Amino acid sequence: MDLPNRHTTRAKWHNYNDGMYHITLNSRDRVHSFGEIKAGEMQLSELGQALKQYIESTHEHYPYAEIPIFQIMPDHVHLLVNIHQAEAQGQRKDDACIVQSSACIVQSGACIAQSSAGTVQSGAPSLDPKMKKVSDRRGYLSTVIGGIKSATTKYANTHDIPFAWVQRFYDVIIKDEIQMENTINYIKSNVANWEK
Repeated sequence: MDLPNRHTTRAKWHNYNDGMYHITLNSRDRVHSFGEIKAGEMQLSELGQALKQYIESTHEHYPYAEIPIFQIMPDHVHLLVNIHQAEAQGQRKDDACIVQSSACIVQSGACIAQSSAGTVQSGAPSLDPKMKKVSDRRGYLSTVIGGIKSATTKYANTHDIPFAWVQRFYDVIIKDEIQMENTINYIKSNVANWEK
């Protein structure tokens, strides 16, 4: 089945494989899934705590990505994401991420099937040619954000927490130090400015 061409919000002049980015992810319908702000402090829900752990462990799964600052809000999250293309050279974009299903863990391009008898390693997973083409076009940034969103959604589903993300994410390419300082200040003051 041919999928319709969707308009992308990403900049056409940039490949999103290197640089610093301000990312905003929203819960669908702006539902307060991640917690509430009480007395000027963000109180994380169970899902908010899980999201925090996924964000903090991003570099372990994607060695080419760092998130030096982030702020989880009741219905969205702000991230400052740094992608180092040099550290990703020679590595498939999805190699670093561990994708789990009931039958297999895909790690470093190989399927590791788990059973009660032990762990058996099999060959590299095969991608449908159409999906391979889509995967090859994805930038490292989209891979990292997709991993965070996917892990959070899986946690919600596994723990019977009603939750969904807005399908897309908002990004701003950080071009200089002044813009980076302004972004850091904005992220840090997000909780204090919630009522405004």
